[in-house]
Amino acid sequence: MSDDKGNAMTDQELMEFALRKGEADLLVIPKKEREELQQLVRDIVAGNVVTAEQIPTDMWSTVFMPIMFGALNGPSPGEFPVRMSDLPSEVYRAYTDTRLRDLGTIYENVSEAGPMSINGYPTFYSMKLLHKDDWDRVLAAVRRELDRRASGEDVDV
Repeated sequence: MSDDKGNAMTDQELMEFALRKGEADLLVIPKKEREELQQLVRDIVAGNVVTAEQIPTDMWSTVFMPIMFGALNGPSPGEFPVRMSDLPSEVYRAYTDTRLRDLGTIYENVSEAGPMSINGYPTFYSMKLLHKDDWDRVLAAVRRELDRRASGEDVDV
């Protein structure tokens, strides 16, 4: 494979470039404050928030429409040393995995849903991103709360 100037690049060189480019293009997702995470847990349990985990992966771009319009896309054409269509899928996946490594989940408040739904799922013209460390904390808290409710235990006050 060669770059756009005709210089030969090995698959290893292309992979190394993709990983460096992924680092350079890293999507910065700030961590949230504890109070924000607590509210998110309450909203998820109450059904006021839709997360990517509640939706089949192949529906993400129709539910969270910013994805359809490139919100999580990688580089623009010309930013890689070869045409994007010529990149081996494992190289593009390595770039994307590196760039999005801090992404825990995508979510949005139900109140932000558009007027239509697709296959029973709401559509959102906006979306929020949650850092993977925050998502781990939120998911654990949601599971604890759902388990508590399922067991019939009352809230300890």
